Amino acid sequence: MQLKRLGRWIATAFSTLVMIEVLIMVSPFSFYWYSFYSPALQGLHRSRWTAWTEGVFLPHSVITASPLLEFLRWQLGPYLFSLGLFAFLALAIQIYSSKLLKKGVVSGGVYRYIRHPQYLCLAIAGLGLLTYWPRMIILVFYLVMLIAYYLLARSEESRML
Repeated sequence: MQLKRLGRWIATAFSTLVMIEVLIMVSPFSFYWYSFYSPALQGLHRSRWTAWTEGVFLPHSVITASPLLEFLRWQLGPYLFSLGLFAFLALAIQIYSSKLLKKGVVSGGVYRYIRHPQYLCLAIAGLGLLTYWPRMIILVFYLVMLIAYYLLARSEESRML
């Protein structure tokens, strides 16, 4: 029960952070937001291992001189996002039609080869969103989402056994 309450608190904190970011970015107080990000960005800049992140994941729109990063953002990002969402919906139709028709556990199609294809599709869509809209908060949410779905998959597998 404590773990569930902690999870709710963390989800609420992240959601609040996103709402505050949107409100501040559309207001005249955006300079405050940049001062909030400044210590984190300076900390990333100090290490040669993380200095590249401030050039990619900034709290505003990013325009780079790198043809590779621009290709990832404008060409690959939207396709990954769309592919992930459409595949997720197609797999949801397979699962829920099986549930409605009382056919039992889905084990055919893509589920024959991949244990959790819907989670994979969400990871692909999240990666597309991350490349299309590179922001620190999206990066944090993406990493949290990957961890959450990993833990959910392990929990589902143990319950199925």
